[in-house]
Parts: sequence; structure tokens; C-alpha cells
Amino acid sequence: MAIGEGFTYLEISFSAWIGTEGIDRRVIFRDVEFDDTHDATQVDNIIKGMERSGWEIHSALINTDSDSHYIGAKDHATVSAVFDALFESPDNAGRIIAYGELFGWMESNFEMTRYGRKYEDGYYGVYDSEEDFAQEFVENDEEMSSLLTHPYISIDWETTARNLMDDFADYEYAGEIYIFANH
Repeated sequence: MAIGEGFTYLEISFSAWIGTEGIDRRVIFRDVEFDDTHDATQVDNIIKGMERSGWEIHSALINTDSDSHYIGAKDHATVSAVFDALFESPDNAGRIIAYGELFGWMESNFEMTRYGRKYEDGYYGVYDSEEDFAQEFVENDEEMSSLLTHPYISIDWETTARNLMDDFADYEYAGEIYIFANH
């Protein structure tokens, strides 16, 4: 099983028109202390303040341990919810990116509810390949794994993975495969 990607910083680019000239500004959230007592309202207030001053979100970029990824959201509520999720669980950046790309960059996928965050539901893990996922999935099922102990049984994990993936969604990020239940 692979280890996943960690969050390093978030960069939000804003655009505004002054007369006929376009102007861009970047706000970078870096060197933030990650803990369970975080308060992401500061980020939300900065974004709202920029919008009240006539600036629009042009792009948001998540920087991870080994890569960076533009998210497909340009509204303050979604960007704030994504940042809040990253801030709360910086080691889950790859999972957050994969979920957003598979199921949509919308606030409801990342906001905290009393049951947790939607992107956490149906998450099966991060793997080096679909075949690794299929093998672990089958081996963790008591009924199926008992068949594997017979010396005459040989499994084609590539075909098994292909068949199994009809019920799952996967996204490759930074050389790793993130697996979710298909909702």
C-alpha cells in the first residue's frame, strides 16, 4: 500500500479589472500550524474580503509533498471548505485532490458535518496499482480468501482488478492510485 501525499501550502490567485487593465494578486497560505484546534475562518474572511473589494478567485493551487494541483473551484465557500479539510488533515491532500477530481469540487464534498466529511466516506485507501487494491480487497474477505489457500488456485489480479473496479472509482495522483466506492 502506498503512503499518500501530504499538504504543504495553498495558493489562491485573485483577478480584478481596474478600468481596462486586468490585475492579479496571489495569497499564499504557508507555514501554518496544523492541529485539531484550527480555525479556518481567517481564510474564509480573507477570501470574502477580497471578493467584497471586487476581486474574484481566478484559481486555487494545492501544493503537496511532491506536486501541485489546481482545483476546479472558484467560489469562496468551496475553496474555504477544501482549505479547512487540508488544514485539519494535511496528510490527506492526495485523497482530497482525488475525491474532488472524481466527484466534483463543491463545498458539500468537503465541509464538516456531524458525520464527518463526505470525502472520507467510501475511501478504501491509496495503492501502487489497481491490482494491489484487488489483491488486498480479496484477501480481506474471509469467504474469498479461504479459496486462495488451495494450492491449485491461481488468480489473475489484472483481470480481477478490472472486474472489481466497476464498483469503485480511482484517481491517480503523484504516482499513486486513490480508491473510493462508486456512489
